[in-house]
Amino acid sequence: MTTSGRKALIVMLLLVGVPMIAGLLTFRWSNRGQTSNYGTIVEPSPLPAETLTDVGGSSFEFEALRGRWILVLADPGACDELCRKRLFLVRQIRTALGKDMGRIERVWMVSDGATPESALLADHAGTRVVRAAGSRALALLNANGSESASFFLVDPLGNVMLRYPKDPDARRVLKDLEHLLRLSRVG
Repeated sequence: MTTSGRKALIVMLLLVGVPMIAGLLTFRWSNRGQTSNYGTIVEPSPLPAETLTDVGGSSFEFEALRGRWILVLADPGACDELCRKRLFLVRQIRTALGKDMGRIERVWMVSDGATPESALLADHAGTRVVRAAGSRALALLNANGSESASFFLVDPLGNVMLRYPKDPDARRVLKDLEHLLRLSRVG
């Protein structure tokens, strides 16, 4: 075999072999079975069809928000410092979505009979504040670990799908939402 023939053979082997080896190495050390989401995936459960009452006395149904992503908080009406922080984070996360912020709704399910302070409600205008004590929707969130969660994400079809920790990292939640909104054709 001539020198130019050997060179051509080596180049062809490199052109075929290097991508194959790189592919095998990538496959071997990729994070198979791991997810990139920050929120904990919960067994998708549809929110019950029930009529609740908002703090203004009007009726509220989650069905009215069908077709939109919903960030749902379940906290008592006597909102403590951690509750206030979560309300603030949810508002800021939605605002940070920019042009996509209209695809996200915020719902605070008041888990007891207390009425939130009017100043707090004014600070979070646009958040739907619903009396949920004893509701099936609140029971569903409790069954999905609301004691260890700060809020939940409900998909546009009305299914609870992600649970976020008590003291969430807003940037990581925002990254989750940006990813979902980019890939979602619904909502």
